[in-house]
Amino acid sequence: MRIRYSIVLLAMIASCSKPGNKYNDSGFNKYLNETFHFEMQQDSCNYILISKNGCQGCINTSLMLRRQIRNGVFLISENVMYRKAVSESMHVFKDTTENTDRNIYVGGGIGIVRTANKKIYDVMYLDVNNIDSVLHLLCK
Repeated sequence: MRIRYSIVLLAMIASCSKPGNKYNDSGFNKYLNETFHFEMQQDSCNYILISKNGCQGCINTSLMLRRQIRNGVFLISENVMYRKAVSESMHVFKDTTENTDRNIYVGGGIGIVRTANKKIYDVMYLDVNNIDSVLHLLCK
């Protein structure tokens, strides 16, 4: 019996130490496909997910800088208030299904999913405390 528990414990430890992607690429790709009818890009991309719970100041600031954000694609909940001119911009997609509001990568309101080669390599959350540093990173 002790041997069986030891083997199970070793198997658990070994599986925890395997390198791999800690993000759910297929889940995020499914969200993109079901909500916006496209898939993750092969090239590097910064997906900015804006939910109805986002800080309005952070939403306004990130949308004002949308043309300066490198490889930025904005995925915005239908419930977010923003100027009509923004919605007519390239790389701004409106979510009419409320999937963005429920997405795990949106955090407290605004999430940034960074991808390359159709894989997620980083997730950041935008809020009042880090907006300047995060947007500066994305605009380089």
